Amino acid sequence: MRASLSHLFVVVTLVTFVGCKGDGGDEAADSAAATDSTATDSGTDDHADHHGTETDGTDPAEVYCACMLDNCHEPYHTKWGEDEVAAQAACVAEADALPINGSDVEAGNFIECRQHWCEMAASDPNVCTNAIGDAVCI
Repeated sequence: MRASLSHLFVVVTLVTFVGCKGDGGDEAADSAAATDSTATDSGTDDHADHHGTETDGTDPAEVYCACMLDNCHEPYHTKWGEDEVAAQAACVAEADALPINGSDVEAGNFIECRQHWCEMAASDPNVCTNAIGDAVCI
């Protein structure tokens, strides 16, 4: 147990120390973000890539939250907060509480609905309201 708590402390410390680009946590990263040539037309930079949102693809809640962080970054932080550890925990807790339909759906209060729209948000950020559960996935 002590080793686990020690590991958690290191992870939390690293997340706190590194911070997000653009949030004042790292002036060099902030400067790089301001001139990053990978910025998209929607005005976001590779900020989500900075978070390391890779999953093993087996936990639907983790997959959904990684997708939300990547494709609906601002709504993700607006809903679940700026603190990375707390936001991830809140997102996963909400996603874990959603019913499972068992197949891809475009409407209804299912994790598959939110995941469907989150994936669509990669090319159309306007559908993030569906993905976050504020529109058709309620």
